[in-house]
Amino acid sequence: MLLSVIVITARAQPQIETLMRAIDAQAVSGDVIELVLVDFLGRSFTDLDLDNTWLAQRTARPAHIGSVKLCKPKPTPYQGEHRVTSRDLHAIANARNTGFIVSSMPYLAFLDDRVTLGARWLETIREYAKRGDDDRAIAGPCDRHEFGARVRDDRRLRSPNGRGDCPGDWLYGGNFALPRALYELVNGCEEGTDPCGRQDRVLGMMLRNNGVRIDFLTSMGVVFDRDTANKPHPFPRLRPGVPPADKARAILKRYGGRMRTDPATTPDLKAMRRIILAGGKFPSHAFTADSRDWFDNTRFGDL
Repeated sequence: MLLSVIVITARAQPQIETLMRAIDAQAVSGDVIELVLVDFLGRSFTDLDLDNTWLAQRTARPAHIGSVKLCKPKPTPYQGEHRVTSRDLHAIANARNTGFIVSSMPYLAFLDDRVTLGARWLETIREYAKRGDDDRAIAGPCDRHEFGARVRDDRRLRSPNGRGDCPGDWLYGGNFALPRALYELVNGCEEGTDPCGRQDRVLGMMLRNNGVRIDFLTSMGVVFDRDTANKPHPFPRLRPGVPPADKARAILKRYGGRMRTDPATTPDLKAMRRIILAGGKFPSHAFTADSRDWFDNTRFGDL
């Protein structure tokens, strides 16, 4: 199996080394796994407590971790040095798309930081990756813990044995995998969902609109650890409006019926990837402080 595991983080203690050890423990002969870490804080391997010898000497790093790539999120109007908003905000769609651009393997798995893998997480992905299905994405349950106690139920677990051919909005929780070709088909995560969220659900809905099957697999479970040292969320989500007329619901209506991301909000990822592979730099975005939010016409500079 040739797999890129794309992890995004902005937390002080993302526990990347723990994740690497867990991936390696579940790997088998023939697996070549690339870890892509998209880190808003732009840390080095030393800062993240990763053993530098894993890069310098392949035999010193976990046997099945073929490479480890570190990068910052590409330019976005919502956070970082290129932001035009008044503060750093949630921009997960942009971060996931950055990971796609930097990654190199034909099969992709996406995770958040501070995650513990279930015992069959990698085995489940391997089964689907080896089948060579270019018409199917998979998702697994996400339990969320604080102080070791479960704090959020995953409603999808009401199907105790999983469910095949799921609705698109079942692709959520930051734990999903699919062939690179399918991510390219819809041009990745819709960046018009930043800084609100719902990017995973919209991705799933666009995939379904293209005839892609989504399977929810209980064997692909993970646990996200959210301790008080990492709360509140590093960057706030902005969800203006009052349900049912709020932005989170409006996002599903605006983008959920599309076959592909909106070129006004999401750049052509394949074209951008060609620039990066040729040794170029990420181009900047076209938004300014006077750009307006599509939901309520608020100036970006006032967000």
